[in-house]
Amino acid sequence: MTLHQPAEAPAAARTRIHGLDAVRGGALLLGIVIHSLMPYVKGMPWLVPDSQLAVWPFTIISGIHFFRMTLFLLMAGYFGHMMRERRGTRGYLKDRLKRITLPLFVFWPIAVLPLGLLAAWHAQRAGLPLERPDVSGASKFDLGHLWFLWVLTQCILLALAVRWAFTRISPRASAATARRLARWLSAPGGVLLAALPYAITTNLQRDLSGIVAPTTLLPGPVPLIAYLGALGVGWLLSCDTDSLQRLARLAWWHTALAATTMFGALMGTHVLPIDPNLPDWLSLTLMALAGWSTCYALLGLAVRHLTTERPWVRYLADASYWMYLMHLVLLTFFQVLLAPLDWPILVKVGLNIGATTVILLATYHLFVRSTALGGWLNGRRARPRTPTAQAAQASRRPFDRTDHPGAV
Repeated sequence: MTLHQPAEAPAAARTRIHGLDAVRGGALLLGIVIHSLMPYVKGMPWLVPDSQLAVWPFTIISGIHFFRMTLFLLMAGYFGHMMRERRGTRGYLKDRLKRITLPLFVFWPIAVLPLGLLAAWHAQRAGLPLERPDVSGASKFDLGHLWFLWVLTQCILLALAVRWAFTRISPRASAATARRLARWLSAPGGVLLAALPYAITTNLQRDLSGIVAPTTLLPGPVPLIAYLGALGVGWLLSCDTDSLQRLARLAWWHTALAATTMFGALMGTHVLPIDPNLPDWLSLTLMALAGWSTCYALLGLAVRHLTTERPWVRYLADASYWMYLMHLVLLTFFQVLLAPLDWPILVKVGLNIGATTVILLATYHLFVRSTALGGWLNGRRARPRTPTAQAAQASRRPFDRTDHPGAV
């Protein structure tokens, strides 16, 4: 098989799995939840710290942080393999550079650059000194919350390089090996194999807060181990059409494992007010198991129980990429207004998320969903207006979610 000739995707691969909409959209939208809670954590450096502080926001942030980006990269690998099979390596790479790498640099001036101005505004209102980081060279370009686009670009390039090397040696053997690894990864106990790169990363970094994400264009080889591992697991699972069904059958087992390991990881990393005095290596390994068992549980439960199409879930999944790109400026703006108010934290968080979500969904519906901007970000043209035209479009694209950057 040449690199520019896409293989015909099997029928099973083109069948829409509706539960994956919720998974891919949720992986991005949970980032908004994390960022809405960060101002309320005592001692956590943030753009706009709040006057009300508590412990429980950090517990939620940590629990989500342990699995969220792993889940995103897992989905990126799963859909990435499907797209590469359909479009070929050149088509896949061109699409990813257009919808993953290019948005990083195009959206950075409006999604990241204003954050410094908002932080300065808050410091002026509160009478606080504004700390200016000492940066130089490539580190001047702070990626902000868009760092995942740069990491995903690196992971895609490395994954394609590894695939090229294996297929040059023996195309048939590499395909058979990929299917065998997919069966191992989706078998009982396969989550231990999937979690290995994550565990290596956390033990190398020795940071009890989780994987420390790179924030600049400078490469971060240590966290790249975990994220490349997640993309690779998703890629391999897509090589075997039965892998998701095996995870669905193990969904409740993975859920129990996730609950147990998550509790242990939160204790071991001192997030919960219980100190079991675990050695760091065990706490960090539990963190990796908690993250991956949660990913497997969510994926299995979605495939097992979310079997019917829900239009609102698809809509949110489609909007999630735009929402994540643009959310932090809005959250921070409202946080500047809310910070001095002596209101309960839940009220502030609810108001901030609510106002931000309304604006993001309105702008998505008006300016993105059926426009050229939406065609660039989501890989789709404006939707046909008539039911007949919609049915014709659906028949031409039996599985059209593989080119959605929010799923990648």
